[in-house]
Amino acid sequence: MSLPAAEGPTFPWSIKLLATVMVVALVVSGAPVLWRDFASWGAGWQLGAAAAAVFVALGYINILISRTGIDGERLYLQALVRKEVRIAHITHLRLVHIPGLQWIIVPRLIVRAGMLRALSFPCADAQVLHAFRQLALGPAHPQ
Repeated sequence: MSLPAAEGPTFPWSIKLLATVMVVALVVSGAPVLWRDFASWGAGWQLGAAAAAVFVALGYINILISRTGIDGERLYLQALVRKEVRIAHITHLRLVHIPGLQWIIVPRLIVRAGMLRALSFPCADAQVLHAFRQLALGPAHPQ
């Protein structure tokens, strides 16, 4: 089966906007506490707060910059960390897509390669979703 090559953003603008609002709200509500009391916290609490801030920042950056793609040989997601799977190695797949709600529930292709490796490839691009649909349901399936 010949699949169309496509690449596009992993998350739609609505998810990026929601993530931005949440991160801004977290910073605005947490900044006064950090400025006032951070020096009085113990080292463990300071390290925990710093680690949480790093995780939030990395997750936010991933939402903003990640791209999902498919070509004739592989599925890939490019962000801060790249993940990919060769189509020939896929043993099971499931397309999760709720029409009309893709602005908040991002469509995704969940694949299993081998016995233990399961990967999720969210996509916000219509061409990537069409290629995922062809891979999951066959080339004759309508849009």
